[in-house]
Amino acid sequence: DMGEEIIFVGMADHVHDLDVALRIAEIEARKHIVEVAMSTTVVEGTRGLSGPEREAVGRFFEDAVSYMSDSIPLSGAILEQVYWEKWAKMGYGEISYYYRGYAIVKIKRGDYQRVLSLLLKSVLTKAEKEHYLKAEEAARRAEKRLLEDR
Repeated sequence: DMGEEIIFVGMADHVHDLDVALRIAEIEARKHIVEVAMSTTVVEGTRGLSGPEREAVGRFFEDAVSYMSDSIPLSGAILEQVYWEKWAKMGYGEISYYYRGYAIVKIKRGDYQRVLSLLLKSVLTKAEKEHYLKAEEAARRAEKRLLEDR
């Protein structure tokens, strides 16, 4: 179900300002969405391959998706909840305080699939441009598995 939600958690630790801690935690959760999508793309892309071929195609996929990682729009990702703890630390006779922040970010399956789709497109484009047939076939197979079966 494309409306189903997937949840990602981010954390920030040892931050002296609460707002900053919560903002970092949210950024971490959003980064996590992209990281999981990237590794899913690579895992699916190399499925069924073995040995040196698996390694080469895997490296190709990694290059293609890492190149994309900073420019992926996470339009559907929503900050659902934040939580924080305040900690005290003793040092040389004085107490300093710091925060640990957590953020829960949710994204609809359909929006997450869009992220996967963008990553796979970038792999396909690179494979076609470099005439790397094996990677192109692998990307099409991954696309079928990740985007069409559900």
